[in-house]
Amino acid sequence: MKKPKLDNQLHTKIETATFAMGWFWGSDALYGSLEGVISTQVGYAGGSTEKPTYHNIGDHSETVKVLYDPELISYEELLKEFFRNHDPFHVSFSRQYRSAIFYHDELQKAQALEYIEALEWKTKKKVMVSVEEAGPFYPAEGYHQKYYLQMHEDIMTEFRKIYPSF
Repeated sequence: MKKPKLDNQLHTKIETATFAMGWFWGSDALYGSLEGVISTQVGYAGGSTEKPTYHNIGDHSETVKVLYDPELISYEELLKEFFRNHDPFHVSFSRQYRSAIFYHDELQKAQALEYIEALEWKTKKKVMVSVEEAGPFYPAEGYHQKYYLQMHEDIMTEFRKIYPSF
């Protein structure tokens, strides 16, 4: 099997988007399957606890960090997937599983707030999504990365041939 070329030479520009959609396994699989998404990584963001882990998450939230090529997929398209694939009107029962958009620049912030405003106007419901500046992102433990792929031994065998350090 030929090793695919996944380095940055294929992409003239790479941007980052970070979302918390309840729990991170589903959002990792969702974003990782979109054309234009270069990579995803699950982890913890939005809190103040030093070096959070799954068993010591503190005030962080389960989050997915998405690296994408804006020439192939727009931030607005990533936002649409965010709102289409979980309930933005639901009040979270914990900070760990909350709904949040962590923006990386003022344009992302404006787009997120505009999207929320339009959704609230259209539905006449309050959107329960926090919009916050992206701070430190702490990668989750290895057993959380590509969790759904790990359930398929045949796929993981091929994946490890291509990426032996995974």
